[in-house]
Amino acid sequence: MNLSRSARVGVIGGGIRGGMFARALQENPDAELVAICDRSPAVLAAMVDQLGVPGHASTEDLLSAHPELDAVVIATPTSRIARPPCSVPAPDSTS
Repeated sequence: MNLSRSARVGVIGGGIRGGMFARALQENPDAELVAICDRSPAVLAAMVDQLGVPGHASTEDLLSAHPELDAVVIATPTSRIARPPCSVPAPDSTS
């Protein structure tokens, strides 16, 4: 990430938690809320209207439409995460 510009962030989940993160990102001068996604058409439409950013019905759509993202906030209830969104390699223990 280039530190001379704002971090471009997407939010996964448009409920209460997602809305709080999205608004916090919009208020942060070092962040740019790029898009949001939610599986519920009604929730997604409300969030797009409130936030003024593009909305997507799936994580895959959000990520493919916005390859410029530096990060995503996963703001869904833990019980709704079917599989981990990514994996991180273990640190090299020899360093």
